[in-house]
Amino acid sequence: MTIRPIAPSSEQAEQAFLLALGERVKDLRIRSQFTRKQVAQSSGVSERYLAQLENGEGNISILLLRRVLQVFHLPMAKLLAEFDVVPQGNRPIALIGMRGAGKTTLGKALAKQLKRPFVEVDAEIEKLAGSSLAEIFAFSGPEGYASYEQKVLSQLLAHPSNIIATGGSVVHYPLIYQELRSRACVLWLKARPEDYMQRVIQQGDLRPMAGRPSAMVELRELLKVRDPLYALAELCLDTSKRTEKQCLAELLKLLG
Repeated sequence: MTIRPIAPSSEQAEQAFLLALGERVKDLRIRSQFTRKQVAQSSGVSERYLAQLENGEGNISILLLRRVLQVFHLPMAKLLAEFDVVPQGNRPIALIGMRGAGKTTLGKALAKQLKRPFVEVDAEIEKLAGSSLAEIFAFSGPEGYASYEQKVLSQLLAHPSNIIATGGSVVHYPLIYQELRSRACVLWLKARPEDYMQRVIQQGDLRPMAGRPSAMVELRELLKVRDPLYALAELCLDTSKRTEKQCLAELLKLLG
């Protein structure tokens, strides 16, 4: 039997692998509701080493990684089978974040600058379902929406040139979010709660405030849940106190 040598990975591909590995471990820890200190104590691996692993900054040894995964009762083979990293240039770009973060505005601007197609998941869901989002939720609930979302994203992720604006709730569906992060360059657009609210109102949608004096309190509570999940994104841009032009320039810089 002839054993053929494997071509060495590029530095970019290796870094992408370490980043994805770190994101997966961080995702496991957050969903298991463990602090980094708790994982360190249970695994015998230092907090500093765990931080390097989660940030994609250190090439952790197989034995140390095995000890970390034992805390979550996850076999290493399953971890490595759950994502397949490809270089950033060969991946779609997925924008995540709350309504009012700038996903549509900046997504369109970025697509124009890079000469790539821009698509919105919610618009594609409505096309596929032949119904509005309100009707989908009314008749099928969140589960029905998630089913359409998964089908749409699988189709959109098959085209590496796509720039995708996702729904704000995508992070609440672990399998969908994991697929998104494994197949696309995921970029979190974040802002201050006041900016989210103001931008939505400026778009002519007064529903967030209508008859709801506690709307801002509810928004802050939702952010407490979502922000740690959004933070699992590969890249992040704070759009507060920045013009569209400044945000676009920063996006291009982040994407290299």
